[in-house]
Amino acid sequence: INKKGKETLIDTIIGPAETEFINDRKDDASTALPDDGNTIELSNGDLKSIEPIEDELFILPDDNTPAKDNVETDTTNYDTIIMQDQELILNSEPDYLGPEDEPDLKLLQNNSIQETNEFKDKNLDNKSDGNPKFRIIESVEDNKDSMRVMQEGNTTKQTISTEYSIKPDKKFQDFVVLYEIGKEIIKAHSLNELYDAILFSVMGQIGSASATLLVVSADDENSLIVADSRGITIKNKNIRFDIRKGLFNILMQSKGVVDIEQFKQETQYRDEYYQLIAIDARLFIPLGYDSKVFGALVLGEKITIGDYSEEEIDFIERINEFAAITYEKVHKMEQLENDIRKSVDDRKFWNELDEYKQSLRKYPQKDHFKVSAHSIMKANGFLSYAVYIKNNKDGRYSLLLTDEEDMLLLKDSANSINSDSAFIDYILSLHSAADLEDFDRNRAIREIFSESSIRKMTLFWINPFKVANEMLGFFCVFRLRDYQRREIQFERFKVMTDVLLSHYLTLQLIESQYVNYSDVILPVFNRIDKELANVTRLTIPLTIILFTIKNLKRYYTIQGLEKTQELMNKIEAVIISRLSDGDFTARIDRNKFLIVLPGKNKKFAVPFANALKNEMVQQFSDKELQLLVTFLMAEYPEDGTDVYSLLDAID
Repeated sequence: INKKGKETLIDTIIGPAETEFINDRKDDASTALPDDGNTIELSNGDLKSIEPIEDELFILPDDNTPAKDNVETDTTNYDTIIMQDQELILNSEPDYLGPEDEPDLKLLQNNSIQETNEFKDKNLDNKSDGNPKFRIIESVEDNKDSMRVMQEGNTTKQTISTEYSIKPDKKFQDFVVLYEIGKEIIKAHSLNELYDAILFSVMGQIGSASATLLVVSADDENSLIVADSRGITIKNKNIRFDIRKGLFNILMQSKGVVDIEQFKQETQYRDEYYQLIAIDARLFIPLGYDSKVFGALVLGEKITIGDYSEEEIDFIERINEFAAITYEKVHKMEQLENDIRKSVDDRKFWNELDEYKQSLRKYPQKDHFKVSAHSIMKANGFLSYAVYIKNNKDGRYSLLLTDEEDMLLLKDSANSINSDSAFIDYILSLHSAADLEDFDRNRAIREIFSESSIRKMTLFWINPFKVANEMLGFFCVFRLRDYQRREIQFERFKVMTDVLLSHYLTLQLIESQYVNYSDVILPVFNRIDKELANVTRLTIPLTIILFTIKNLKRYYTIQGLEKTQELMNKIEAVIISRLSDGDFTARIDRNKFLIVLPGKNKKFAVPFANALKNEMVQQFSDKELQLLVTFLMAEYPEDGTDVYSLLDAID
């Protein structure tokens, strides 16, 4: 359409500028671009004028003026049609839950994205709270206060509220995620919950193939142990990392994330590097807070393509800060709870133990001892156990007490243990209670206990009861009810060994006064046998001296019982005062004293015996009665090879 509203020939060709959707316009005639020309050029160079054509198609319905030739008017007609629809909606009753609250997607197609920190619209300020991290999507016409609306041929000005679409920035989203993860970490009430939250958060957000938490060992502050891991199976649960060594010392003193690949070619750190590779380590992050280091977070390679970005490294460091603060809090809380629980349990244990002691003193019978022992053992969670006591007659260790069910069938398979066995020698080498590892492969244990008994054992605790280097018995534990309280039960096990065996030996001493048979000679002979075994191994001599007071019966008749007992006590004191370390003496008859001198021959024993005899005679003789003392001696191996042959030589 030219300026006069006439159609030109070139305008009959539809170009890409005129192409649009049919539904967007009510009248296709208005899409033609205006042209100033009203003539056309023919092929022979002549010009021909075109007469104006009046066509109702190009006349608007409300007036008889032809369409204007500028594009702005054409766009206004387009906006008018849109705003007519909006006016109909505005005139209707508003439905705040209806579709009119949704933004017009057609208007948003031509919107531009701008980042701003100032908002002119009051409603926009309320939505963003003045946070510059938002990116604002605005309309090009947002600086206009009103829009023209065409209604029934009259142009009016009506204010339309502008809808804004707010999209959070990527960095702001990261802060929100970090905040939520931090809340999950901080609200952990136990170390297990904390480990789960840390490992799940790091692997989920960063995309690490594996994650491992290392913490300082409770029994060694210079070692790191594996607390928990995800994405990797660590077979050696007892693996330890010495933080005093070169590479670990460097890593623990670092302030942030360390890529261990930079130490790959460093030969001096090769052993520590391969230790870390064994747990799939790529990044090492110390876990510390307030100048205290609690452990480290170890991450493997990324699952996705590419390496860790700077943003991800920063994210890991922030997670590590949350974890360190929470670890210190939770660790102290668990320690406090454990101390309180232990204090309550210890008080209960000692009260029960005192009641048990009082009961044993009140009823000193072996049957009552066994019933009380079973009760206190079961109350403290010991399911399978055994108590062995030394038999003075043959020197063997006999089974005194086992669990009521006898789970290991020890009464049949290990009722008695020879004193010269490798198992007893191993126990004698112990200075205190021991927790035996790999007991199922211990040869000394396999010699005593059957294969079926060993398979039923879940642990092997042993505590020897020694007095003056003499092992009078030992206590073993093979199964527990609650293995989580293992450390506490091990301490109680050591206490109960002393209580049980000391009370039993006291009970045995009391009963010896009332039994119908008592052998006081056999223990002496057993001790001589033990000394003979020692001197044989060392290839040294041993001498036995037998002192006899010949006229003790006459001394008793003249001096009486009280003076005779005083005499014998003084003679014992004189003999003991002359003995050196390793020597011992025993009264084996009413008027006979036996002295054993390991490592000494007759050349030493003769002057020793003469001096001892002279001291006895001079000290205890008077004018009325002269004390008569004699001695005989035998030397091993010249006069005998065992205790009986030596005694026969001096009897």
